[in-house]
Amino acid sequence: MAFEDLIGHELQTAYFKRVLEQDTAAHAYVLLGPQGVGKMALAQSFVAALLEVEPKRLGVHPDVIFLARPVDEKTNEKKRHIPLELVRLACDRLALSAVGKRKIVIIEDADCMTVQAQNALLKTLEEPAGSAVLILLAEDRARLLRTILSRSVPVTLSRVPTRQIVEQLVARGYTEKVAEEAARRSVGLPGIALGLADADALMQARQQSAAIDKFIAAPRYERIKLITTLVKGDDAKSADGRQAWLLDLCGALHTKLHQDQVKHQAFAAGLSALLDAREALRDNGNPALALERISLALP
Repeated sequence: MAFEDLIGHELQTAYFKRVLEQDTAAHAYVLLGPQGVGKMALAQSFVAALLEVEPKRLGVHPDVIFLARPVDEKTNEKKRHIPLELVRLACDRLALSAVGKRKIVIIEDADCMTVQAQNALLKTLEEPAGSAVLILLAEDRARLLRTILSRSVPVTLSRVPTRQIVEQLVARGYTEKVAEEAARRSVGLPGIALGLADADALMQARQQSAAIDKFIAAPRYERIKLITTLVKGDDAKSADGRQAWLLDLCGALHTKLHQDQVKHQAFAAGLSALLDAREALRDNGNPALALERISLALP
């Protein structure tokens, strides 16, 4: 994806264009923002321009290293953390001579690196190779070591206005109706909107919304029963699936707040419990207990 294909983030794009024009690329950047906001798209656009290659070639480029949470072979789900071994391997490859102008490492979910892995990366940041560039994509800056942040250039990406997402989706050939629904459901996240523009994905999103509305409207004892199905049984969701469910619940509560369907105080309690649940799940907390807190906090 080239810069001109990005949805939103004009200031951040202009910044990286100036970096390219002035040839002043830093050794490390931390792109911060919620999942689906466009961090990877922006990173790939910048790296492609930096290496003067087509973005679609980055996946096979010898100077580009992508690092992400590994997949568990037993469950076929992403593991919770990026381990020390993978970071060391990436740093070793980064130290090798570049085939072209630079060596690049892009770390997705960088805030999921273990502390040991972050410390290993820190050594590379303290003594970077002359042409090396590290780009860390993270949702929660508090999970990154301060020493890593202090040695990197932070670039924060915020949610994109719904109207802007609609216009970009229409420009890509989607109908106004589909574009508006996908943009509204994405809550300002272009990556999510692009995925929802697919007919099957949009249908699944509608079903998910109906299930979440049912959850919010149900009595507390019914909510606890519904929560159980997310953790146990044939319909149980994966760890990433539970996080996605929480994000959808957050969007639904946000919508109801603006429609005056939920009192502010009750909303604040539910939102606080929701954020605590996300943190607990990321820290290997008990899923049932974390989600039950939300059930009890909602009005």
